Amino acid sequence: MIIDLKQNVFFRGFAFEVFAEKFLRKENNNSFIFRTNRFSNLGILRNYYKLNLKLINNLQLIEKYYKSIDLIEFEINDYKTKLVNSIILYEVKSKLQERKRPVDISKETYNRFLELKNAGFKTKLVFIKILPDWKFSINIFDYDEFKHIALRKNRFLFGFKKWIR
Repeated sequence: MIIDLKQNVFFRGFAFEVFAEKFLRKENNNSFIFRTNRFSNLGILRNYYKLNLKLINNLQLIEKYYKSIDLIEFEINDYKTKLVNSIILYEVKSKLQERKRPVDISKETYNRFLELKNAGFKTKLVFIKILPDWKFSINIFDYDEFKHIALRKNRFLFGFKKWIR
């Protein structure tokens, strides 16, 4: 089977989440960055890696929106105690270089990330631009500073997405 990443947004999103995770781990020199889709909830992830989250406030908000988060980074100073000092939440978006439209983000996800930011969490957007010849650029933005977006509703009307302008 051939999967066309240019057309298949689902597989492209999954593939670039893997790239983003590996890139961030190397860039931030932090092994405690994970794709959230590897764990069904925050509690399972926390227990698997024996993370101490006692310093983190508003964990219930991350648990509530866990499925909307692509990557989660735990900033830890002491790897023996695994005491987490802070959490950074990431959304990963990709776009073909030749595509002129802005990046599509659901209005619900966008508002959730802003709510998480307002609750004190660092929120970031990983933007991957797919260039010709199997190359891509990857850039990290504060979530609310990335402005080249088109917000869309999650509802479908007769098979077509309703766009918000």
